[in-house]
Amino acid sequence: MLIHNATFMVEAQKGAEFLEWFAPLAHKAAPEGKSRLSVMRQAGGEVAGEAQPLSVAFQAEFETMAEIEEWTAKRLRPLVAAFERRFAPEAMVFTSVFEEIWGDMGRDRAEWGEMGMGKGGNLIRWKKE
Repeated sequence: MLIHNATFMVEAQKGAEFLEWFAPLAHKAAPEGKSRLSVMRQAGGEVAGEAQPLSVAFQAEFETMAEIEEWTAKRLRPLVAAFERRFAPEAMVFTSVFEEIWGDMGRDRAEWGEMGMGKGGNLIRWKKE
């Protein structure tokens, strides 16, 4: 499983305005399946508050990079463009894609062996015999 993350950051004083504007648009842009909005509460040991920007992560789960690319082109890019028109230049968004290596940590540890790097830098794990 792949997890696409888009973190939207706005000045703290624009946080309420951003959330009111963003939540329904993110809901509409969300892909079928699992997606979530999360707000950053702490970074580097520093508690989020008035002095730090509001950071909201919009995360969605996909099976393939092709699905991510299609969703990004059709739904995420228009959302980012609207965000930038409304909140830039005092705002930013960054994206990343993660690959799940363990889902349910307790259960998976019993079933799977060690992990290592495969060809091309891909993380691999193997089933215990």
